Amino acid sequence: MPRKRIAITVAMTASAALAVVAAVSVSSGWGAAVRPGGAGLSSISASSTTASSTSASSTTASSSSASSSSASSSSVFASASASADASAGPPSLPVPVPGPPAMVAAAVSGDAPQVPFSSGAESVPVSAFGIAPRSVPGSGAVVVAIGDSIMDGHGLDGGESWPDLVSPTQSWTLTNLSTDGSGFLMAGAEGNTFQAQADVAESLNPDVVIVSSSSNDLGLDSSDLAAATRSTFTSLRAALPTTRIIALSAFWGDTEVPAELQQIDEGVRSAALAVGGTYVDIGQPLADQPGLMQDDDVHPTAGGEHELADTIGPLVRNALSSP
Repeated sequence: MPRKRIAITVAMTASAALAVVAAVSVSSGWGAAVRPGGAGLSSISASSTTASSTSASSTTASSSSASSSSASSSSVFASASASADASAGPPSLPVPVPGPPAMVAAAVSGDAPQVPFSSGAESVPVSAFGIAPRSVPGSGAVVVAIGDSIMDGHGLDGGESWPDLVSPTQSWTLTNLSTDGSGFLMAGAEGNTFQAQADVAESLNPDVVIVSSSSNDLGLDSSDLAAATRSTFTSLRAALPTTRIIALSAFWGDTEVPAELQQIDEGVRSAALAVGGTYVDIGQPLADQPGLMQDDDVHPTAGGEHELADTIGPLVRNALSSP
């Protein structure tokens, strides 16, 4: 189970200093929502097409990806975790560093703008809340990926996951922390959830963090999952107040997406927008393309990961180019 780090101490000043411990639990917030086919998208020079999935064709919480992990991504997470632990110093209480007071106050008070989910792309400037997100460099941006077996290229050679394929086309410096079987609430093959990956990401001070929704969380308690999802995004924002946070809808595969996964995506969207992140609906690029799925019908083939790179890369680039 992930650590639940919902309590945030916010320092606010009027005529005197006031410490406020607030429970951040909001259903919507500020940020941008991007859906496939939005204006201004251009193709990237990756290799083939689109989409990605976590534990696809099964709607149970136990993912087949939990039992086998990608050696390359596993070593990335392990080495990054070790590096973070070595520089962390003595253990501390699991309370994140306070984020920008204006952002936290807005989330707590309910004053965060309501972002509709109906059109192709909407945005509410984060700067309106006193937050100035860092400018993402055109070359050499430090990017961290948080995700599951779809993002780590389960069953494929190193470098064949869609984040690894997109990275050189965008000139990123990428650290892919994704591990098999992981989710916001589901602990993966290495015993880590997305919160554990977020803890490592926070130590890297990246320009961009990309977090994917996951089918590994199917079948788990919806209230616990919602709390874990909010906690992960709140933790990221508190520790990384100027980092661009990009949340992605879950990959499913070549079959019909279950309603429960759509609900999980909506929870991810709400949590991301509530902290000034951007939500990107990647669609289902491999729908009705079984030939791009591995024999387990859960994970994309190398061609399928290329397809995902070709779809997700332009969507992320478009999101980062927006204010």
